[in-house]
Amino acid sequence: MDKKFDTAVVLFTRDLRVHDNPALAEAARDAKRVVPLFVLDQTILGSPYGRSPNRLGFLAESLADLDRSLATLGSHLVVRSGDPVEEIATLAPDAVYCAEDASATAQERERRLAGRFDLRLFPGTTVVGLEDLKPYKVFTPYYRAWLGVPRRAVEEAPLLGAPDVVRGELPVAPPDRSPEVATGGETAGRVRLGDWLAEIGDYDPSTIGTTSRLSPYLHFGCVSPLECAVRADGADEWIRQMCWRDFYAQLLRAFPETSREDLYERRYGRGGRGARFDAWRDGRTGYPLVDAGMRQLAREGF
Repeated sequence: MDKKFDTAVVLFTRDLRVHDNPALAEAARDAKRVVPLFVLDQTILGSPYGRSPNRLGFLAESLADLDRSLATLGSHLVVRSGDPVEEIATLAPDAVYCAEDASATAQERERRLAGRFDLRLFPGTTVVGLEDLKPYKVFTPYYRAWLGVPRRAVEEAPLLGAPDVVRGELPVAPPDRSPEVATGGETAGRVRLGDWLAEIGDYDPSTIGTTSRLSPYLHFGCVSPLECAVRADGADEWIRQMCWRDFYAQLLRAFPETSREDLYERRYGRGGRGARFDAWRDGRTGYPLVDAGMRQLAREGF
Protein backbone atom coordinates (compact mmCIF):
# COMPACT_ATOMS: atom_id res chain seq x y z
CA MET A 1 0.00 0.00 0.00
CA ASP A 2 1.30 3.44 -0.91
CA LYS A 3 1.97 5.75 2.00
CA LYS A 4 0.42 9.21 2.17
CA PHE A 5 3.56 10.96 3.41
CA ASP A 6 7.31 10.66 3.31
CA THR A 7 7.87 12.01 6.85
CA ALA A 8 5.53 12.28 9.82
CA VAL A 9 6.44 13.59 13.26
CA VAL A 10 4.64 12.04 16.22
CA LEU A 11 4.75 14.64 18.98
CA PHE A 12 4.48 12.85 22.31
CA THR A 13 2.96 14.97 25.07
CA ARG A 14 0.79 13.16 27.62
CA ASP A 15 0.72 9.85 25.74
CA LEU A 16 4.09 8.34 26.69
CA ARG A 17 3.41 4.80 25.49
CA VAL A 18 3.48 2.59 22.40
CA HIS A 19 0.43 0.41 23.20
CA ASP A 20 -2.90 1.94 22.20
CA ASN A 21 -1.34 5.17 20.99
CA PRO A 22 -3.63 6.24 18.10
CA ALA A 23 -1.33 9.03 16.90
CA LEU A 24 1.66 6.69 16.67
CA ALA A 25 -0.33 3.86 15.09
CA GLU A 26 -1.88 6.10 12.43
CA ALA A 27 1.45 7.76 11.61
CA ALA A 28 2.96 4.31 11.07
CA ARG A 29 0.16 3.49 8.63
CA ASP A 30 0.43 6.82 6.79
CA ALA A 31 4.14 7.66 6.52
CA LYS A 32 7.27 6.04 5.16
CA ARG A 33 9.34 7.65 7.90
CA VAL A 34 8.06 8.30 11.43
CA VAL A 35 9.98 10.56 13.82
CA PRO A 36 8.90 9.99 17.46
CA LEU A 37 9.58 13.33 19.18
CA PHE A 38 9.36 14.67 22.72
CA VAL A 39 10.15 18.33 23.33
CA LEU A 40 11.19 19.50 26.79
CA ASP A 41 9.07 22.66 26.75
CA GLN A 42 10.60 25.16 29.14
CA THR A 43 7.36 27.12 29.45
CA ILE A 44 6.04 24.06 31.30
CA LEU A 45 9.21 22.78 32.94
CA GLY A 46 10.11 26.26 34.15
CA SER A 47 6.85 26.66 36.08
CA PRO A 48 6.62 25.78 39.80
CA TYR A 49 4.49 22.78 38.82
CA GLY A 50 6.98 21.69 36.18
CA ARG A 51 9.98 21.98 38.50
CA SER A 52 8.66 19.44 41.03
CA PRO A 53 11.46 16.86 41.58
CA ASN A 54 8.95 14.02 41.89
CA ARG A 55 7.24 15.03 38.64
CA LEU A 56 10.54 15.49 36.80
CA GLY A 57 11.77 12.12 38.03
CA PHE A 58 8.62 10.36 36.88
CA LEU A 59 8.84 12.09 33.49
CA ALA A 60 12.52 11.17 33.07
CA GLU A 61 11.82 7.51 33.83
CA SER A 62 8.81 7.52 31.50
CA LEU A 63 10.82 8.94 28.59
CA ALA A 64 13.65 6.45 29.11
CA ASP A 65 11.11 3.62 29.15
CA LEU A 66 9.43 4.99 26.01
CA ASP A 67 12.79 5.06 24.24
CA ARG A 68 13.37 1.40 25.15
CA SER A 69 9.89 0.46 23.93
CA LEU A 70 10.43 2.28 20.63
CA ALA A 71 13.72 0.39 20.21
CA THR A 72 11.81 -2.91 20.28
CA LEU A 73 9.74 -1.54 17.38
CA GLY A 74 12.81 -0.55 15.34
CA SER A 75 12.92 3.13 16.28
CA HIS A 76 14.04 5.49 19.04
CA LEU A 77 12.83 8.61 20.79
CA VAL A 78 14.11 11.97 19.56
CA VAL A 79 14.42 14.49 22.39
CA ARG A 80 14.69 18.25 21.93
CA SER A 81 14.44 21.22 24.28
CA GLY A 82 12.67 24.46 23.47
CA ASP A 83 9.53 25.51 21.61
CA PRO A 84 7.73 22.43 20.19
CA VAL A 85 6.61 24.30 17.05
CA GLU A 86 10.10 25.52 16.23
CA GLU A 87 11.72 22.16 17.01
CA ILE A 88 9.27 20.36 14.73
CA ALA A 89 9.99 22.86 11.96
CA THR A 90 13.64 21.75 11.91
CA LEU A 91 12.46 18.25 10.96
CA ALA A 92 10.42 19.49 7.95
CA PRO A 93 7.58 16.96 8.31
CA ASP A 94 4.76 16.44 5.84
CA ALA A 95 2.37 16.01 8.77
CA VAL A 96 2.36 16.14 12.56
CA TYR A 97 0.48 13.57 14.65
CA CYS A 98 -0.43 14.37 18.24
CA ALA A 99 -2.84 13.35 20.99
CA GLU A 100 -5.54 15.91 21.73
CA ASP A 101 -5.35 17.48 25.17
CA ALA A 102 -7.44 19.73 27.37
CA SER A 103 -5.40 22.49 29.00
CA ALA A 104 -5.09 26.05 27.75
CA THR A 105 -1.38 25.44 27.13
CA ALA A 106 -2.13 22.33 25.07
CA GLN A 107 -4.83 24.08 23.07
CA GLU A 108 -2.53 26.99 22.28
CA ARG A 109 0.13 24.50 21.16
CA GLU A 110 -2.43 22.83 18.89
CA ARG A 111 -3.42 26.17 17.36
CA ARG A 112 0.18 27.07 16.67
CA LEU A 113 0.96 23.65 15.21
CA ALA A 114 -2.11 23.81 12.97
CA GLY A 115 -0.95 27.21 11.70
CA ARG A 116 2.40 25.78 10.54
CA PHE A 117 1.81 22.12 9.68
CA ASP A 118 -0.71 19.54 8.57
CA LEU A 119 -1.76 18.71 12.14
CA ARG A 120 -3.66 15.51 12.86
CA LEU A 121 -5.13 15.13 16.36
CA PHE A 122 -6.18 11.84 17.90
CA PRO A 123 -7.96 10.75 21.08
CA GLY A 124 -5.45 9.31 23.49
CA THR A 125 -5.64 11.13 26.82
CA THR A 126 -9.24 10.16 27.68
CA VAL A 127 -11.56 7.18 27.24
CA VAL A 128 -13.96 9.16 25.05
CA GLY A 129 -12.51 11.73 22.64
CA LEU A 130 -12.70 15.31 23.86
CA GLU A 131 -14.71 16.31 20.80
CA ASP A 132 -17.06 13.30 20.83
CA LEU A 133 -19.60 14.93 23.14
CA LYS A 134 -20.85 18.47 23.55
CA PRO A 135 -19.54 20.19 26.71
CA TYR A 136 -21.43 19.28 29.88
CA LYS A 137 -21.25 21.17 33.17
CA VAL A 138 -23.05 18.51 35.22
CA PHE A 139 -21.68 15.00 35.66
CA THR A 140 -24.78 12.78 35.61
CA PRO A 141 -26.06 13.74 32.12
CA TYR A 142 -22.47 13.59 30.87
CA TYR A 143 -22.08 10.08 32.31
CA ARG A 144 -25.26 8.90 30.56
CA ALA A 145 -24.07 10.31 27.24
CA TRP A 146 -20.52 8.99 27.82
CA LEU A 147 -21.79 5.44 28.27
CA GLY A 148 -23.46 5.62 24.86
CA VAL A 149 -20.43 6.72 22.84
CA PRO A 150 -19.06 3.84 20.70
CA ARG A 151 -15.53 2.95 21.75
CA ARG A 152 -12.73 2.96 19.19
CA ALA A 153 -10.60 -0.16 18.82
CA VAL A 154 -7.54 -0.53 21.06
CA GLU A 155 -4.44 -0.04 18.87
CA GLU A 156 -1.52 -2.47 18.80
CA ALA A 157 2.04 -1.15 19.08
CA PRO A 158 3.15 -0.57 15.45
CA LEU A 159 6.40 -1.61 13.81
CA LEU A 160 8.55 1.39 12.91
CA GLY A 161 11.75 2.16 11.05
CA ALA A 162 14.72 4.07 12.41
CA PRO A 163 14.01 7.82 12.05
CA ASP A 164 17.65 8.67 11.10
CA VAL A 165 17.56 11.77 13.32
CA VAL A 166 19.97 12.67 16.12
CA ARG A 167 18.52 11.34 19.33
CA GLY A 168 19.21 14.20 21.71
CA GLU A 169 19.65 13.64 25.45
CA LEU A 170 17.08 12.07 27.72
CA PRO A 171 16.53 14.01 30.95
CA VAL A 172 17.89 12.61 34.19
CA ALA A 173 15.82 12.15 37.34
CA PRO A 174 16.77 14.80 39.94
CA PRO A 175 18.60 13.52 43.03
CA ASP A 176 16.09 15.06 45.47
CA ARG A 177 13.18 13.03 44.14
CA SER A 178 11.39 11.06 46.85
CA PRO A 179 12.32 7.35 46.73
CA GLU A 180 8.74 6.44 47.64
CA VAL A 181 6.99 7.76 44.53
CA ALA A 182 5.90 5.41 41.75
CA THR A 183 8.38 4.35 39.07
CA GLY A 184 7.61 6.11 35.80
CA GLY A 185 7.02 4.52 32.41
CA GLU A 186 4.70 2.32 30.39
CA THR A 187 6.37 -0.89 31.57
CA ALA A 188 5.70 -0.12 35.24
CA GLY A 189 2.27 1.26 34.39
CA ARG A 190 1.16 -1.89 32.60
CA VAL A 191 2.37 -4.01 35.53
CA ARG A 192 0.38 -1.84 37.92
CA LEU A 193 -2.67 -2.06 35.64
CA GLY A 194 -2.44 -5.85 35.57
CA ASP A 195 -2.12 -5.99 39.35
CA TRP A 196 -5.08 -3.65 39.75
CA LEU A 197 -7.30 -5.68 37.44
CA ALA A 198 -6.58 -8.71 39.63
CA GLU A 199 -7.69 -6.69 42.69
CA ILE A 200 -10.57 -4.73 41.21
CA GLY A 201 -13.28 -7.02 42.52
CA ASP A 202 -12.69 -5.47 45.96
CA TYR A 203 -12.92 -1.90 44.71
CA ASP A 204 -14.83 0.47 46.94
CA PRO A 205 -13.96 4.17 46.52
CA SER A 206 -14.97 4.85 50.14
CA THR A 207 -12.50 2.33 51.57
CA ILE A 208 -8.88 3.22 52.36
CA GLY A 209 -6.34 1.25 50.35
CA THR A 210 -8.59 0.17 47.48
CA THR A 211 -7.63 2.77 44.89
CA SER A 212 -5.87 1.81 41.67
CA ARG A 213 -2.78 4.03 42.11
CA LEU A 214 -2.79 4.44 38.36
CA SER A 215 -3.20 8.23 38.43
CA PRO A 216 0.42 9.20 37.54
CA TYR A 217 0.45 6.65 34.71
CA LEU A 218 -2.83 8.03 33.38
CA HIS A 219 -1.65 11.63 33.74
CA PHE A 220 1.46 11.05 31.64
CA GLY A 221 -0.28 8.60 29.33
CA CYS A 222 1.95 5.66 30.28
CA VAL A 223 -1.23 3.58 30.17
CA SER A 224 -4.19 4.13 27.88
CA PRO A 225 -7.41 5.31 29.55
CA LEU A 226 -9.42 3.45 26.92
CA GLU A 227 -7.50 0.22 27.47
CA CYS A 228 -8.05 0.58 31.22
CA ALA A 229 -11.80 0.85 30.68
CA VAL A 230 -11.92 -1.98 28.15
CA ARG A 231 -9.91 -4.37 30.29
CA ALA A 232 -11.95 -3.47 33.39
CA ASP A 233 -15.22 -4.27 31.60
CA GLY A 234 -17.84 -5.10 34.22
CA ALA A 235 -16.18 -3.11 37.02
CA ASP A 236 -18.85 -0.45 36.71
CA GLU A 237 -17.94 1.61 39.77
CA TRP A 238 -14.31 2.01 38.74
CA ILE A 239 -15.24 2.72 35.12
CA ARG A 240 -17.50 5.46 36.49
CA GLN A 241 -14.40 6.94 38.13
CA MET A 242 -12.71 6.90 34.72
CA CYS A 243 -15.70 8.84 33.44
CA TRP A 244 -15.18 11.46 36.16
CA ARG A 245 -11.66 11.91 34.80
CA ASP A 246 -13.03 12.39 31.26
CA PHE A 247 -15.69 14.77 32.60
CA TYR A 248 -13.13 17.14 34.09
CA ALA A 249 -10.97 16.93 30.96
CA GLN A 250 -13.87 17.94 28.71
CA LEU A 251 -14.72 20.76 31.10
CA LEU A 252 -11.14 22.02 30.88
CA ARG A 253 -11.16 21.68 27.08
CA ALA A 254 -14.36 23.75 26.83
CA PHE A 255 -13.52 26.18 29.64
CA PRO A 256 -9.69 26.33 29.86
CA GLU A 257 -9.86 29.26 32.27
CA THR A 258 -11.05 26.82 34.96
CA SER A 259 -7.44 25.79 35.56
CA ARG A 260 -7.18 29.06 37.53
CA GLU A 261 -10.76 30.31 37.94
CA ASP A 262 -13.97 28.82 39.29
CA LEU A 263 -16.56 27.47 36.88
CA TYR A 264 -19.25 28.97 39.13
CA GLU A 265 -18.92 32.09 41.24
CA ARG A 266 -18.16 31.22 44.85
CA ARG A 267 -19.19 33.12 47.96
CA TYR A 268 -15.80 32.88 49.58
CA GLY A 269 -12.36 33.95 48.43
CA ARG A 270 -9.23 32.03 47.65
CA GLY A 271 -6.24 32.18 49.94
CA GLY A 272 -3.01 33.55 48.53
CA ARG A 273 0.59 32.38 48.70
CA GLY A 274 2.29 33.03 52.03
CA ALA A 275 3.29 31.46 55.32
CA ARG A 276 -0.05 29.68 55.83
CA PHE A 277 0.01 28.27 52.32
CA ASP A 278 3.56 27.00 52.84
CA ALA A 279 2.57 25.39 56.14
CA TRP A 280 -0.33 23.60 54.45
CA ARG A 281 1.85 22.44 51.54
CA ASP A 282 4.58 21.16 53.86
CA GLY A 283 2.26 19.48 56.37
CA ARG A 284 2.88 21.94 59.21
CA THR A 285 -0.62 23.25 59.97
CA GLY A 286 -0.89 21.60 63.39
CA TYR A 287 -3.94 19.60 62.31
CA PRO A 288 -2.68 15.97 62.37
CA LEU A 289 -5.01 14.56 59.70
CA VAL A 290 -4.27 17.39 57.26
CA ASP A 291 -0.54 17.27 57.92
CA ALA A 292 -0.34 13.48 57.57
CA GLY A 293 -2.11 13.64 54.22
CA MET A 294 0.12 16.40 52.85
CA ARG A 295 3.30 14.67 54.00
CA GLN A 296 2.20 11.39 52.43
CA LEU A 297 1.39 13.25 49.22
CA ALA A 298 4.91 14.70 49.12
CA ARG A 299 6.53 11.32 49.81
CA GLU A 300 4.39 9.00 47.70
CA GLY A 301 2.41 11.15 45.28
CA PHE A 302 -0.80 9.77 46.80
